[in-house]
Amino acid sequence: MDFLPYVRHHVTAEDIAAVTQVLASDRLAQGMQAGHLQEDLETALGADHAVVCSSGTAALHLAKMAMELKPEDYVITTPLTFCATANMILACGAIPLFADVDPETLNIDPAQVKKLIEELKRKGEFPQLKGILAMHYGGRPCDMSALRELANEHGLWLVEDACHALGGRYLDNSRVGSVYADLSCWSFHPAKHVAAGEGGAVTTSRHDLPGRLGALRDHGRGSFSGDMRHLGYNYRMDEMSAALARSQLRRLRANVTRLWHLSNLYDEQLPDGVRKPLSCVGSAWHLYPVRVANRDGLRAFLGERLIGTQVHYQPVHLLPYYQALGRWTRGQCPVAEQAWSELLSLPMFASMTDDDVERVCTAVWEFYRKGA
Repeated sequence: MDFLPYVRHHVTAEDIAAVTQVLASDRLAQGMQAGHLQEDLETALGADHAVVCSSGTAALHLAKMAMELKPEDYVITTPLTFCATANMILACGAIPLFADVDPETLNIDPAQVKKLIEELKRKGEFPQLKGILAMHYGGRPCDMSALRELANEHGLWLVEDACHALGGRYLDNSRVGSVYADLSCWSFHPAKHVAAGEGGAVTTSRHDLPGRLGALRDHGRGSFSGDMRHLGYNYRMDEMSAALARSQLRRLRANVTRLWHLSNLYDEQLPDGVRKPLSCVGSAWHLYPVRVANRDGLRAFLGERLIGTQVHYQPVHLLPYYQALGRWTRGQCPVAEQAWSELLSLPMFASMTDDDVERVCTAVWEFYRKGA
């Protein structure tokens, strides 16, 4: 029996042809494909502006630099995310403050954000707070309306790490990335819905930000190559990656529809002892994370049956690097910490077959029948 990974990218003949065409051209970088991808993203996401870059991490860094964070500034974010979400706050010299997650959605809890803001005001540290950075865990959108209200009330930036949510929709059915956030960050890593090898983007509907983002992406330079006004980086996307992303983006809606079908199969076939992810009409279903009492035992059992899984995520404030900084402590975000001990992401990707889901569910049933 073949190994079934928890995620697998899918490349078609059309994808290969798109990249081959670039390889046969005279521009492998700084050509037309990246610009065309920006236009494609604006159409697909309903955003006024898109700035493509070299990775999702680069997109997060660009967004934080666009906020003009200063050393010792604060940004409130979620602990239940990939480390890059918080790392790029640190990369700007600022400090991430972790607000606990909602126990059902595992997204950042607006009530906890509000509580943290009130605490900063009591301590006289509120002036250091510059923004809120939400992350759509597993592809299920956060309560962005509530977060936008908090941001407006307190004069804060609202940024979304939408790397899990390409093709998702908010609760009001508007497209993720089209409203609410000042800046939305995207990833085109092979684990994501659009696989460009590496690649990312920042989208915004604010007309004052694209120029700044574009300059920061290209060494801080403006329209003229020698006109450097900021400290920037080389976060440009190459032409092969852009062409591949453009080709894959055409299948986005079909892929999300397929993932919805797979999630429904999981919901129907998994045993009751498994806590399934809370469904949401607008979820992009990047992950199918279940919660179980004996997570490590189930993971080992599935691995023996050549079924890959992953844990998303160890809370960022518990990672060794963050613990060594001495600012964050265990017990600070109890909901996220408890969830981490139970979470296991089952295989979930658009090219999975119905039989693949049945294979996973049969193995999970077998685990529970053994009384594990």
